[in-house]
Amino acid sequence: MFGNLFESKTKRTVSRRKHGSRADRVASSRMRSSLREPNYGSFRIEQLERRAVLASGDLLISEFMPNPNGTDGNTEWIELIATKSINFASTPYSVVVANNGTATSSGWIAGGAITYGFNINSGSVSAGDVVYVGGNAGLINGAGSTSLSSLGTAIYIKSKDVTTAGDTFGSAQASSGVVGGGGANGDGVAVFDVATSAITSSTVPIDAIFYGTGIGGAFVTTTTGYQLPVNDVYSGGKLQSTSTYISEPAGGDILKATGGVFNPATGAFTTSRTWGKAVLGTTVIFTSASAATAGITVGTSSITLASPSTPTITGGATATAFTTTYGTASTAQSFAVSGSNLTANLVATAPPGFEVSSDGTTYGSTATFTQSSGAASGTL
Repeated sequence: MFGNLFESKTKRTVSRRKHGSRADRVASSRMRSSLREPNYGSFRIEQLERRAVLASGDLLISEFMPNPNGTDGNTEWIELIATKSINFASTPYSVVVANNGTATSSGWIAGGAITYGFNINSGSVSAGDVVYVGGNAGLINGAGSTSLSSLGTAIYIKSKDVTTAGDTFGSAQASSGVVGGGGANGDGVAVFDVATSAITSSTVPIDAIFYGTGIGGAFVTTTTGYQLPVNDVYSGGKLQSTSTYISEPAGGDILKATGGVFNPATGAFTTSRTWGKAVLGTTVIFTSASAATAGITVGTSSITLASPSTPTITGGATATAFTTTYGTASTAQSFAVSGSNLTANLVATAPPGFEVSSDGTTYGSTATFTQSSGAASGTL
């Protein structure tokens, strides 16, 4: 029992159960009555205040070509899969690539020959769309190779001539390209849910991966340098000398996620990505059949987006009638509430003239139960 309420009010509880993303209607509340007679009401429990469990992961790195056959130039590319609908004109995103010699404390915004920005500020995607960012050649494996678009649906959300300066930071690269080829000083790719102009040295990317034969000069200090996301590989913070990296690509290798399950509702991987390679080597001409044999999957991703589970809210009680005199609070009634597959907190809302509480002490028009990893529970 919760104890007494504020004066001149009577507390009562009723329940009416309804499952789904709206609310179970269950109640513990106060009534403004001067009579000794039962009075019944209801309140609703809703999901409010959307809250990401991990970094949002709106665009995930699916695969990329960091070291095409021959001269890299404008033939490097990065494949992304969208986990939600995004209008880039109103909500710009960005991709940053790192080609490390010796990294600096500026991390992803070092610029110069170290990092290069691609600003994504036009077009739109829906959940499940596979899109591309990179040089404007649009080729699968270097100069003279088959175009990506001839092997599948290759939607470029940012195609840029990398012989010109990067968006906000990064110097023009005449022939070597801007995506690092790996090596002892690990190179990286990161995705941000802001424009390149809004990235600082402490901005957390929504996804990132490093690759090479080691971290080496990509590490700056334990508290400065590249900011890491919270994803299936990293747990946030700055890149450390011991941080994870995937193996170095040879010329003509596509580094690709060969699995992984992502839950858009919680913003988390339920099954981590595994990273492998599609080895193209010096082969530059592909048919649909030979591309499939080589592991080229233009326009599709091996990352699976989990189907959203229906949020379920439960809570019920058998309310008994109670009475009180004018100016005296009645005895409270309480019961358990819980929710699963939630994308926001549970909020119980009382009707006019009633109050609710999540702790039996503080009463008001609403009571909130904070969700964590899609679940919330408590006593109302």
